Amino acid sequence: MFQDVLDRTHAQFAELLAPARKLNGLLLDNIEKLTQFQLEAVRAYSSLGFQQLRASCDISSAQGFQEYLSNQTKVAETLSKS
Repeated sequence: MFQDVLDRTHAQFAELLAPARKLNGLLLDNIEKLTQFQLEAVRAYSSLGFQQLRASCDISSAQGFQEYLSNQTKVAETLSKS
């Protein structure tokens, strides 16, 4: 008899928590997707930053500096679109 009461209580408790479990699962899925998106954005921005730093290290003339500055405009346009 005591086991029956425990089983019913367990079933009711599991039924009560089922929506919360489902919600938590969905929240975790969305947090994982958001985290992946943020990591990809960080990778892309850091890659772009290092490319620009390397390009600035390769400047050796006034013409190279002018090309670098014109490229910065393109980079700014790319960043504003993303």
